[in-house]
Amino acid sequence: WRFDAQWFAPLPKKFVLYAKASFGFMGSYNKKYNVPPFDRYVMGGSELTGYANFNTEPVGLRGYADRSLTQIYENHNGGSTIFNRYTLELRYPITTGQAATIYALGFAEAGKPFNSFKYFNPFELYRSAGVGVKVYLPMLGLLGLDYGWGFDNPTGVKKGNFHFSIGQ
Repeated sequence: WRFDAQWFAPLPKKFVLYAKASFGFMGSYNKKYNVPPFDRYVMGGSELTGYANFNTEPVGLRGYADRSLTQIYENHNGGSTIFNRYTLELRYPITTGQAATIYALGFAEAGKPFNSFKYFNPFELYRSAGVGVKVYLPMLGLLGLDYGWGFDNPTGVKKGNFHFSIGQ
């Protein structure tokens, strides 16, 4: 199960506030069996890590390296069965022409993966903030370049990271 909700609000002087909340849960079909060690969420980075490892679904959290916030599952770094993530962006349009739309942004994000509802706490999160630029080109879609800084250091990962994104 996956739930995403997003909201855009116009502010004075062309600013736009963007808010998003995402939640995910993977369960099993039978209570007698655990969730298999594949089809899991991996968190951290820009979501461009793909589905190469055990069909995992990347969940981006800017400010941290790709897959760096993934929880350990039975001594296997295969991912987590539950996640939550919150995003808040303040955007300012630089140009809104037909050939390209470019805007600068500042963001704050928080999220965390969990392996069980027993440990799930929607307010105990890894936090980050940063700045970036997004470019919408009709032929290519939305492209982004962000620099994020992770405030928490759960696994000794590098705190500041550049992230390139394609699409939302």
